[in-house]
Amino acid sequence: MKHYKTSAELKATAREQLLGKYGTTIGAALLMLLISLFLSSFALMEVNPDNLASVILYRVILFLLELFMGVLVSGNAYMYMNVVYGQPVTVSDLFFGFRQHPDKAILIQLAFSVTDLACSLPGIIYDNVSGSSYRTLFSVLIELAFFFVYLVVALMLSQSFYLLQDFPDRSVPDLLKMSIRLMKGNKWRFFRMLLSFIPLTLLGIITLFIPLLWLHSYVETSLAAFYQDLIAAE
Repeated sequence: MKHYKTSAELKATAREQLLGKYGTTIGAALLMLLISLFLSSFALMEVNPDNLASVILYRVILFLLELFMGVLVSGNAYMYMNVVYGQPVTVSDLFFGFRQHPDKAILIQLAFSVTDLACSLPGIIYDNVSGSSYRTLFSVLIELAFFFVYLVVALMLSQSFYLLQDFPDRSVPDLLKMSIRLMKGNKWRFFRMLLSFIPLTLLGIITLFIPLLWLHSYVETSLAAFYQDLIAAE
């Protein structure tokens, strides 16, 4: 029987490995946020989502931008794996995905983005076709149902970008299958660890958001530690 570390142990590992590296990881997080905001602003400038056709076009543009962001997500995974494994880290690690298999990073992101788009469209279409100027209980239920579907799929595929760093020669379907296999029986454990950060998130919000920069590094390192724990038990 496989033995996994508890969330408390994984978070303790994250805090230990982050010592002396907060400045770098926070700088990388701010850079990634600025890039994301710039790309989102570009999408809004190009399309004004005020009807069904423009909403769908807006979502398509965001979809394409998300694929590009997948390369940065790959670099982000690389950086936090370096943190967990006690390796040197730099802000430039964020762009590692452009140097190692950006095509695979895009295809992994494609799996997330297609799922997100497929789960978002039913609610968007219903709201626009119904012509209602306010949210109905039925539309909220539709969104909640498809959000649950997306959440389950996202949890299943959550280890894919980390696996790309360790197994760069594997095909994307193989990496996705490996993630699904690793997460079998571990989805609730992973989700429960995510939920454990809610109190700190709320504290960060009521203290003018600034502590969220440190919390982001803490969460990302804990997620990388979760992957390390999964792969070590194989």
